[in-house]
Amino acid sequence: MRGAMSTFKVCTFYGFIVEDKAEVLPVDQPEPQSVRKMEFIGDSDTCGFGNEGKASSAKNLFGMKGRMENVYNGYACIAARMFDAEEHVLAWSGKGVHSNSADWGPNMPALWKNTLASRPGDWEMSSWAPDVVVINLGINDLSPPASAETDIITGYATFLFEVRSYRPDAHIFCVVYDDGCMSSEDSETNRKFVSRQLQEIIKVAISKASTHDNKMHYAFIKVEEGLEKEDYASMMHYAVSGHVKIAKVLAEEIALRTGWSVEHEPETMPYPQAKDQILIPRDHSKASCTVS
Repeated sequence: MRGAMSTFKVCTFYGFIVEDKAEVLPVDQPEPQSVRKMEFIGDSDTCGFGNEGKASSAKNLFGMKGRMENVYNGYACIAARMFDAEEHVLAWSGKGVHSNSADWGPNMPALWKNTLASRPGDWEMSSWAPDVVVINLGINDLSPPASAETDIITGYATFLFEVRSYRPDAHIFCVVYDDGCMSSEDSETNRKFVSRQLQEIIKVAISKASTHDNKMHYAFIKVEEGLEKEDYASMMHYAVSGHVKIAKVLAEEIALRTGWSVEHEPETMPYPQAKDQILIPRDHSKASCTVS
């Protein structure tokens, strides 16, 4: 699984490296099973931006590195594991439904159907049909240069129409955070303002897109007592502990709306990862290793 967001170039799989005399054994194929499928469409929160990094201000623009980010320890993958679900995560930091933070590149509606986010070429959307789609977008549309609320509402509603056209049977959850658990804002005043503004924007967008659609849901995420200081990491984005708390609330909402049962408590992998455990592309022509 790729850990870092699409900004850090395209991920390439080169194959396995084994010892010269290694024997490749056959693999028994299990019987196909009915698996829950979840699709997550979002921005930096869904990427797991900086979740394994050190705590820093939202204004610390140059402290982020790819090894500080691990989507496996982000709320999306955590929530999917709680349901024993297969997940697809389509997320890119800074993206919005109408405009992006700092207004760079295409927005998420222009990217979400790509096979590789940073390269043109559509994915075969009918090849994988999720039961649940979670959309966590909108905060970057309010970042400078902020879009007008009417434009964000139109962009969000239009995107909902498009998602529904490709995902006709899925439950669609539109996420918005309570100010006590928002990310990427140092100021409590700003968090309250942005949260309330985004709540109204998404409610109106859903009302425009969900006429007679009882599978389109407003998912208000509120962590009791709010997040603690240690629940934030790089640039005031969620630390892994913050992602766990968000995942638990989201899982409760999904279970309520879908009738699914939560199969597991939140699980994460150990972090931060040691540098010698992080794969860095290099010439492996003379290398060898043991596969166990």
